[in-house]
Amino acid sequence: MKRISTLDGLDARALALAFLAACAVLMLRRPDALLHAQFQGEDGPIWYATAYNYGWWRVLFSPYEGYLNLLPRLGAGLALLFPFGYGPLVENLIAIAVEAMPAVLLLSRRLSTLGSLRFRAALALLYLLLPNMKEMIATLTESQWFLALSVLLILLAAAPESRIRRALDLALLALCGLSGPFCLFLSPVAIAKLLQGPKDPYRRLTCIVLFSCCAAQGVALALTSSHRPHPALGAGLLPLLRIFAGHICIGTLLGSNGLAVGGHAEPAIYCVALAGIALGAWSFRACRFEMRAMFFVSALIFAASLAAPTAFPRAGQTAWGLLATAPGIRYWFFPCLAFAWMLADGVRSRQRALRIVSASLLTVMIFGVLRDFRIATLSDLHFAAWTQRFAAAPSGSTTIVPTNPDWRMVLTKH
Repeated sequence: MKRISTLDGLDARALALAFLAACAVLMLRRPDALLHAQFQGEDGPIWYATAYNYGWWRVLFSPYEGYLNLLPRLGAGLALLFPFGYGPLVENLIAIAVEAMPAVLLLSRRLSTLGSLRFRAALALLYLLLPNMKEMIATLTESQWFLALSVLLILLAAAPESRIRRALDLALLALCGLSGPFCLFLSPVAIAKLLQGPKDPYRRLTCIVLFSCCAAQGVALALTSSHRPHPALGAGLLPLLRIFAGHICIGTLLGSNGLAVGGHAEPAIYCVALAGIALGAWSFRACRFEMRAMFFVSALIFAASLAAPTAFPRAGQTAWGLLATAPGIRYWFFPCLAFAWMLADGVRSRQRALRIVSASLLTVMIFGVLRDFRIATLSDLHFAAWTQRFAAAPSGSTTIVPTNPDWRMVLTKH
């Protein structure tokens, strides 16, 4: 096998092996996704059920919660090619494949400007082992967030030389742009890369694709905004500091926790939040453009998530009050990853003090990695028994299948 410089990247064969290794790590973190596959969250009641009941091609561009969600709808359509009992497994495998993509991209030659191969391998490992991922792994719904990370890396990478690879890049950009609101946060990075170097048709096309997706998502949001829930936010500086300290700073270092809920050592929590902000500002000044872009996109996503969360609080509870009690959700993924990568980048800083602080916190993070490595198994809702009931049901009848967490999937037998 050809030797690769530590400043370059892996060849195609090594990248394929890296993809399989990344998938293996994700499967080890949540083995029940394969060994005892069940529908989770929107995977069953929304994506699979609507694709089955109405036809996947008819609902492909139907908005959900205000946005187009092309990736999970395509995944559900692919799952329909298999018997119903294999539906959750197929969706989980698609999710795992999408989640493995960022690790492979980090090891490719195109991202050599980010740093040495050893450094990028460390970033990939931190990504795969990231704590506070309770609801993220092997879930088709959440795979949109990992696709957004892949597109961010594509935007930061060197432009591909072949037309086929450029077309593949643009297809992934379009898929991401039509899968949630991420095109809004990624567009500034595309513009920055366009302005950063010599004029390149590829960079222009990335901007055009993302702007077109922004327009499409804007139309979808405008048409469905009146149907979106608008609970009381309960926003404020102190709740923000608690959420940032508990779910981002401590969540990244020590894993999922409930410290963001009020009443848990409030002064200490606020000190952690302020220290995290100070460390972030320090690291931001010392890092390269690629890391700054990661911080910028993560901050935008974190702010947008708190400004307009999809939350259904109980009577008398605010949206932020509900989010404070929810570790490991999608809203914390980008900021937690940015925090972990910030520490990795700090270790290679020229500033000795920043290197010491970053290395110390990365050492602490080992505890969070070990503590949160294994994702809790979903409640056993006896999906195999429901599969048999559905198979035996007469055409035209309705079957209501329970799914995690406490959802119901309504299927009308063909």
